[in-house]
Amino acid sequence: MNIKIFMKKLLFILITTFFIVSANAQTIKRSSINSVGFTSPNLSFSVGQYMAESYKTAASNITIGYQQALSIFLDTSISLTPISFLCSGDTVKLKVVPAPYVKWFKNDTLITGKDSSFLFVLTPGKYKAALSDGLGHSDTTRVITIQKFEKPPVPTLSRDTANFLLSTAKYGNVWYKNGVPLSDTSVKIKPDNIPGYYTVKTTQNGCTSIISSTYYFILTDIINLSASEFIKLGPNPFANNIRFDFNVRGYQKMNIDVYEISTGRKVSSRIGLTTGTTLTFDNLSTGIFVFNVISQDGKISHQFKLVKL
Repeated sequence: MNIKIFMKKLLFILITTFFIVSANAQTIKRSSINSVGFTSPNLSFSVGQYMAESYKTAASNITIGYQQALSIFLDTSISLTPISFLCSGDTVKLKVVPAPYVKWFKNDTLITGKDSSFLFVLTPGKYKAALSDGLGHSDTTRVITIQKFEKPPVPTLSRDTANFLLSTAKYGNVWYKNGVPLSDTSVKIKPDNIPGYYTVKTTQNGCTSIISSTYYFILTDIINLSASEFIKLGPNPFANNIRFDFNVRGYQKMNIDVYEISTGRKVSSRIGLTTGTTLTFDNLSTGIFVFNVISQDGKISHQFKLVKL
């Protein structure tokens, strides 16, 4: 037989066999003897290395085998817990779906000793993970940028002459009364007439401050003797100054004795006070005191409990 004719026939047989084998290829996962399909690879397969095999053509009983690597992409979703920024002293957790091999990078530099599916982040930077199944398939996550902000300073509370409570934080205030959050978030609030313990914290750049010290608020201490007669001391609590007002028929002046409630000791005494007098007690320590208002003839006597800040 002419050698050229023989080679042409052989080439025809090989080409025909290739197309028949390709049309009947089975997709089989490596290390598994079970057929998983007769179609081309699809994304429903689990991660791993696959091969395609075929045996015995339809035209003859010659066994022909071949294999071809198939790409099954890794799931490279990345999640954050809780947010994409850090507050001083806080931690952000990065997590990817488990894979046999995980490498974490910060600013494109490998983080040594970190090969689990999660990473606790303490410092700002650009983070990503590279995943591999150990069989030649790998993928890289998107880049997560972690920022860092300082926690705002602890706000302090004060009281103005109009009986508003003020926070030193200019914005982001969250007010509480007796531990219950209030709807008002402004820099100052108008407390109601019911005494209570007020606190505030502030959130800035997503970071929340430590809660403030407690401010015990009483609108005023007032004793009504009749429809038109009264004795009044305020504010309560007070820092250093207290205003003393009264309207009692037949009395133009009053005396005040101050007692420390923890010891019962008299710590101050004021004589011959007229209404509208401002009293200064900057020498008193922080604590609770009883103010005993007494008429000069001793016929009128009333007590007030005030808090010194």
